[in-house]
Amino acid sequence: MSQLNKTPRRRTTLAISGLALMLTGRSASAGGLAAATGAASAFSVWSLGIAAVLSVIYLLYEGMKCWTGRGDWINDFGSSCVKVAVTGAVVVLAPYLWSMFTL
Repeated sequence: MSQLNKTPRRRTTLAISGLALMLTGRSASAGGLAAATGAASAFSVWSLGIAAVLSVIYLLYEGMKCWTGRGDWINDFGSSCVKVAVTGAVVVLAPYLWSMFTL
C-alpha cells in the first residue's frame, strides 16, 4: 500500500480536490467559459455572504459573553473584533499581494 493512502489528511485533501475538479468541470462543460465564470462569481458572492453572517454571529456571541460578565470587553471582545477585521482583510490583501509578484 502506498504512503498516500496511509495519511488521512492527504486523503481528505485529495477528496476535496477531486470534488472541486468535478464541480468545476461540470459547470464549465455546461455552457462554456462564460457559464463557468458566472458560476465562480456566484460562488464567491455566496461564500463571502456566509462568512459575513458567521462573523456577525461570532461577534454577537462574544458580546453576550462580555455583557453577562463572563468576559472582558477589552481583551475578549476587542481581540475578537481584531480577528474578524484581519480575516476580512485577507479577501483584499491576497489579490493585492498576488499582483505584486506577477508582472
